[in-house]
Amino acid sequence: MIKAILVDDEKKSRENLEAFLNRLGGKVEIIGEAENADRAFEEIKDKQPHLVFLDVEMPGGSGFDLLSRFDELKFEVIFVTAYSHYAINAIKFSALGYITKPINIEELTEAVDKAIKTHEDKNKTQVDAKLMHELIDSLKGKEKLRKLFIPEMSGFTVLETKTILYCKSEGNYTEIITEEEKIVCSKSLKDFQEALPAENFYRINKSYIINSGYIYKYRKGSGGTVVMTNKHEIDVPRRSKEEFMKFMDQSRRSS
Repeated sequence: MIKAILVDDEKKSRENLEAFLNRLGGKVEIIGEAENADRAFEEIKDKQPHLVFLDVEMPGGSGFDLLSRFDELKFEVIFVTAYSHYAINAIKFSALGYITKPINIEELTEAVDKAIKTHEDKNKTQVDAKLMHELIDSLKGKEKLRKLFIPEMSGFTVLETKTILYCKSEGNYTEIITEEEKIVCSKSLKDFQEALPAENFYRINKSYIINSGYIYKYRKGSGGTVVMTNKHEIDVPRRSKEEFMKFMDQSRRSS
């Protein structure tokens, strides 16, 4: 049985989560709860849980603010949130545990089973601790995702999103092209589309997501052609031309 602490500013939400956890057949023992980051910090230090269910948005300090106070993460984390914004897309992309409100029993079971497996794998836990701190640092600004975490068999690669020229779909894989390297990832182009900041990245066609900061030129045509700074050319579908031009205009104004 894995020992857990529930962290949520709403008592009803904690009670609801506890009721769902009690339906999992003794997989989780709840050893504490907290309504804010300060109380949660003390509870975690005192009770040393294996797992923390952590609300993302809380008055007086977010879940990320809480995690950043620990020099070393000796527990697993399952993020709990009612919000579906870029932070959750980043968490999902990074293959970290999360559940959304209202709670779904299948989603909860999957997240708990993953946390138990990760807790039992000492090497995997060390990788996730490093990943968690990188993720926290990336999301501190809350205005945009600054880093992308690309899972690999041996760990993960951390990329500054601003260094990505474009992402290209290759069957069941995605190629990430930067100025210095090409990285192949098993995630889909849709996963990248959800995780990357929409103000900078645009799904120009079914095979490409481009970074507006690396567009070298645009050639007119039926739809036109975009030339990236590495001279790679990408076609713009005729049906998408007007939308692409709007994106470029918005990108120009925000830069």
